[in-house]
Amino acid sequence: MPLPNYKDGSIVNLMSTISKSLGYEPAYKPLKLLNPKALVGSRNVILMVIDGLGYDYVMRNGNVLRTYVKGRISSVFPSTTASCITTFATGGAPQQHGITGWFMLLKELGTISAILRFTPRSVKESFAKSKVSPEQILTEKALFGRLPISCYRVVPKEISKSDYTRATNGKAKIVPCTSLKEYFKKVRKIVVSNKKKKLIYAYCQDLISYAINMGLKARRVLAISGRLRGMPHLS
Repeated sequence: MPLPNYKDGSIVNLMSTISKSLGYEPAYKPLKLLNPKALVGSRNVILMVIDGLGYDYVMRNGNVLRTYVKGRISSVFPSTTASCITTFATGGAPQQHGITGWFMLLKELGTISAILRFTPRSVKESFAKSKVSPEQILTEKALFGRLPISCYRVVPKEISKSDYTRATNGKAKIVPCTSLKEYFKKVRKIVVSNKKKKLIYAYCQDLISYAINMGLKARRVLAISGRLRGMPHLS
């Protein structure tokens, strides 16, 4: 079983590199492949998270992306979307933020939850309507609230106002997008919007959504890969 390298080779350490370069001292060591000093002079630090776009997939289908690969890092355990994006949002591993998968038992509420929707598994109504705030469950503080710079969060429109997004947002400005094309446009717009130092976290779920439903070799999935290969120059 592949295990995450929390010492210096996982996405937790990537977030430590970013945090340290932007003036916040993280709990974990920085990534061995990327020294924080390499980012210190950057005006725009852009973290683009394409859900489902792993190392092996890039090496098979990446073309342009493949030429910029610095090396391979591990994820977190468990390596689920829920766990990973919460690590990106908080800078902590699942053992800190407590999110382990799409469905989780919330024993305090006596139910299985769809945690990213912040609802019971079988019901679409948010726990917030029962006066349970997401901050009571998602207690790890958002990284975007700890950094001494402006932060932006580009996310799919359908989750831009969700309880989960709000609870893991800190002071970042939410920028919703509706397509992969708009995703790149929004990131580019933020980059040129001002000359201040800033962190731009941009999350895209299109690839993983289509891959789960259609398979990695489906035309629609490969079409997204093609658009990623020709991604625009952002800075």
